[in-house]
Amino acid sequence: MEKSEIAISQIAVLNSVCRSFEAIESDSQNIVANQDWFNVDEHLGPRGHKYLTKGTKYALATIKAILDKDDFNQYYDETDIGVFTGTNFALYSTHKQMDHTILTLGSDFLEPAECANFSINIPSSLISIRNNFKAFNITNTTPFTAGIESLIRSVEAIKTECAKCVLAGSIEDDMPEDILAAELIKYPHGGASYFLLEKYSNIKDRGKNVLATISGAQQCFLPNKLTDIETQEVLDRIISKLDIHDKELHVCLPLAVDDIMERRISNIKTVLNKYFSNIVFNENKLFDYSFLTALPLLNLANQIAKNHSTLIVSIGIHGNTSFLQTNSVQEKCND
Repeated sequence: MEKSEIAISQIAVLNSVCRSFEAIESDSQNIVANQDWFNVDEHLGPRGHKYLTKGTKYALATIKAILDKDDFNQYYDETDIGVFTGTNFALYSTHKQMDHTILTLGSDFLEPAECANFSINIPSSLISIRNNFKAFNITNTTPFTAGIESLIRSVEAIKTECAKCVLAGSIEDDMPEDILAAELIKYPHGGASYFLLEKYSNIKDRGKNVLATISGAQQCFLPNKLTDIETQEVLDRIISKLDIHDKELHVCLPLAVDDIMERRISNIKTVLNKYFSNIVFNENKLFDYSFLTALPLLNLANQIAKNHSTLIVSIGIHGNTSFLQTNSVQEKCND
């Protein structure tokens, strides 16, 4: 194992059908979505969250779950810890309520304490402020792929020494009505998932578990106008840069919502089969399209829990495409 390799040392997930990384495999086999699944006082205490959005509460609770298991903030200087969040609808309910108030009553009736929540970076900012993480706090909103991109950008941040460890993940508020109306989603509730990324050598020094190493991260854009041959030429350049091996590779692909998406997925399969000889395609998603940007990370967590080497493919409806490859390790570094 290379000392400079980026690895995952902690994972926390929180949503209405899966309450923790440790329970993700059993929960996914016995899914029960509960309307009252999230008791904020249990997660964050009785004070300090009255005016926070649901997405922000989910984020803070998920980060707390990591901190309860790992004292990484005692190992790293506060200026070395960054936060990177991906989301599409983290502030949906807040914006909807503000719009309704302005349209029906006027701007004078906006609640001053809630107005600060208009900023999409509020969840990342509050994670940093409340835990004194000072390297950076960033939010990415690329449609559908923002979650996986948060991990890709975090890997780059560690490699370029912008931070020594990063809490990277995705959050979503409860789903908008128009998304629910499309009947792509089984579970309307939001959720969050975060991964603690750091150098393998640092995890070893800290005596903590290595859950997986990140062996490949690539992105490309596949415009709708491309032919199958042109699409495969682009994919060939990207996929050839991944960690090519003959071990069993579990590939998680998104749900094909239209003919264009189906063609993209077919072309990705074709090029992957060119480079990898032992692929298991996992097309039946753990939670369908629920949780949007958090979904690929939930699927990644599920594969890591099973100790699988994994390739997560995230595709946006306009062609933005991300690949994140991990090799599961699940070993005690000081053994």
